[in-house]
Amino acid sequence: YSPLRTGTEYYYYATVLPTLAKQQVTWSVNNSSVATIDANTGLLHPITNGTVLITATATDSTNVTGTKAVTVITPQAVSVTQTTGGTVSVSSATAFAGDTVSIAATPSEGYALSSVSVIDSGGNEIPVINNVQFVMPETAVTVSAEFIAVDYVVNVLQAQGGSASADPAGGTAGQVITLSATPNDGYELTGFTVQTENGIPVTVTGNTFVLPAANVSVTPHFSLI
Repeated sequence: YSPLRTGTEYYYYATVLPTLAKQQVTWSVNNSSVATIDANTGLLHPITNGTVLITATATDSTNVTGTKAVTVITPQAVSVTQTTGGTVSVSSATAFAGDTVSIAATPSEGYALSSVSVIDSGGNEIPVINNVQFVMPETAVTVSAEFIAVDYVVNVLQAQGGSASADPAGGTAGQVITLSATPNDGYELTGFTVQTENGIPVTVTGNTFVLPAANVSVTPHFSLI
């Protein structure tokens, strides 16, 4: 096995040649700060990042040895930076190099996801697949997302008896829209109806309303004097 992951134990086996020879061996490592191994069973316990040399020594008079170098890796932190316009979460707060980490970037109402970025501890950008996942590098990373405010349209419908307009004619959610109307001769304005594309009513106060997170239509109402 290589690389070896901390948190998992590994059994090692050795074959002494010729096959008729005594097959018993003792196990050792050259750096017990990186990993330890049971001398009798070959059960290796990874501890921290680094490379360790495993040695199997025949217990007969030949003292023949075999060695294998392995790399030990530890999980690295996956941090998340929250920004205005939405939330970001990841499938795991730590991950080993080579693991796939999933990202969920959820826009708030009135916002859309623009991009997701993953930066390692050296300032290098890690490729993000379809804004939803990345392959963990060998160092800690920080995940963030950029959300942009969505522009919505105010569509003013013309009605018999006059004309109307909106200022501005669109904007982001929360924008205050001012309505004005010009009645034809013999008519007077009686009010406005504002609703979203889905038919949800929007409250009009006097001649203004607050733009919701949706495109809206405005209908002026005129009556004969």
